Amino acid sequence: MKYLVWVVVMAACFMASCGQDEMLEKDKPIAAIPLKMALEEKSLVSGDSLEVTFSSVYGTPAKLDIPISIVISDGDGLDISNYFNDLEKTITFQKGQTVLAKKFQLGDAQITKGQAELIASSEITSIANSSVSFTISNSELCNLVSFQISEAVEIVKDGSTVYVTMPAGADLTSLTPELEVSAKATYSPQGPQDFSSPVEFTVTAQDGVTNNKYTIIVNAVMPYLSNLVADLEMYNAAVKELEESGAARSAFNKWITEVANVAMTSEPYAVQQLTQENQATAKENAQNIYAIVVDWMFMDKKSEQAGLYLKKATALIKAWASINEPTDHTPRESLITPLYEAYSVIRQHIGEQDRVAIDGWIRKRADYYKQLNFTGNLLENNWNTIRINFLFYFSQILDDEALYNTSVNNLKSHIELNILENGVSHDFVNRDAFAYHSYNLLFYARILKAVGMYKDKTAATALYQLQNKKGSSIESCVKFWEPYMIDTENYVHLEFVNTEWAPDKDRSDYNKPYNPMGTVYVLDELRYIDTKCAEYVLKITSMNKYGRTFNYWMNSLQPAN
Repeated sequence: MKYLVWVVVMAACFMASCGQDEMLEKDKPIAAIPLKMALEEKSLVSGDSLEVTFSSVYGTPAKLDIPISIVISDGDGLDISNYFNDLEKTITFQKGQTVLAKKFQLGDAQITKGQAELIASSEITSIANSSVSFTISNSELCNLVSFQISEAVEIVKDGSTVYVTMPAGADLTSLTPELEVSAKATYSPQGPQDFSSPVEFTVTAQDGVTNNKYTIIVNAVMPYLSNLVADLEMYNAAVKELEESGAARSAFNKWITEVANVAMTSEPYAVQQLTQENQATAKENAQNIYAIVVDWMFMDKKSEQAGLYLKKATALIKAWASINEPTDHTPRESLITPLYEAYSVIRQHIGEQDRVAIDGWIRKRADYYKQLNFTGNLLENNWNTIRINFLFYFSQILDDEALYNTSVNNLKSHIELNILENGVSHDFVNRDAFAYHSYNLLFYARILKAVGMYKDKTAATALYQLQNKKGSSIESCVKFWEPYMIDTENYVHLEFVNTEWAPDKDRSDYNKPYNPMGTVYVLDELRYIDTKCAEYVLKITSMNKYGRTFNYWMNSLQPAN
């Protein structure tokens, strides 16, 4: 009995002791986990967000809510928390969380660029990296993103200059533009402006100091820029004819639009150098680019379609500019001539970066052909005529007057060698064929049209009629050729019989009477400089201008000589 009482007493004592320990444990405060702080961004401009992250040092969830105090001060220790939108002076790392992220946006207030410091503290735990420095400033961006004027026909931005075309008769004295500028930037002047003369706009960054100036030039007439395809008079005549003639529209669709539609689905193509193996594909690619650009010429420039065509043509030409290098085989190189003609049309309508890249490619080619020196027959025949054709094209595209003068001097020297007495060409003597006499004239024709497009028809005609020391000219070459084109019964020439180039004797037309039908393509080009070529074409083909080529049609759209 005595033992039982002792056991009961001991048990009671044990239970009492356990109950006391539980009460002590319950009353003991729960320790808060230590935290660490990190900033995602160390340099902010107005509009950016300060991203702050608090996390458990050990990755364990918080056992209780942890209040955290936040203060942001500048380099002098002054509280600048009010610069940040929705900044909470006290945030809570809640029970059960392992990570807490907060964002505070730097507002639009005018501030001085400098250092700032984020300080975080908590009365119940420690915070690692509790003080972190970063920089704040107002935005320095001050770009003109877009410029619009209602009813504008075309708007072209070229660096810091914007060219705006308004419909004919538009009142330029009170136009209200819409400008989109960099975020937080402002611009002046605002409201209606008198654009009868250039107006300068200043875009000022949020910092109030940094700015860019843009000049806006508005014209009430479509600015038709010189190119190798058509001058303004020819272009306007073409537009009118396409509007009024179903036959013209049908022919244009066949020559240009149908080709362009297919070409718009093509991938960029280019080769490092033209070779016999790739020349056919290269020629087709250049013709496709030409079709896209010519179709674009006659589109509404503000339409989505026009934008897509311009972008496609630019990409296709840039592919060539990125890798292609010139060679001394000028006849082969002439196969991509349509590419140069296409670029001359869009050059001032594409972005500055693209234009600089393509211009650089053109400039390298100009330098190469300027320095290329042929000897022997190549100096005297079509190979050199083509070289000079390139120089004229490149001088006009780049608007390089010095290169143009060099081209003219090269041409004058060349006709002394290439054109003999009575308009007989060196090519005719060397190959004994009108096929090559006419082929040589093709590049003279292109030279003369280039001069007409960028200078005027008078300058082109002067070069056409310019006589060498033998009294011959390019025009003399056409006159020498004329009877063999239009009176084939009385003027017969057996082709290539006395050629100096042995492979000619394997041609299918060797020792055959010259057939002018095979060289009408040259007359299509000569039609620009000599209207008599229209009579030759009609005599040879019995076709009107819609039955020939786009070049022939376009070259016919001009006043008579």
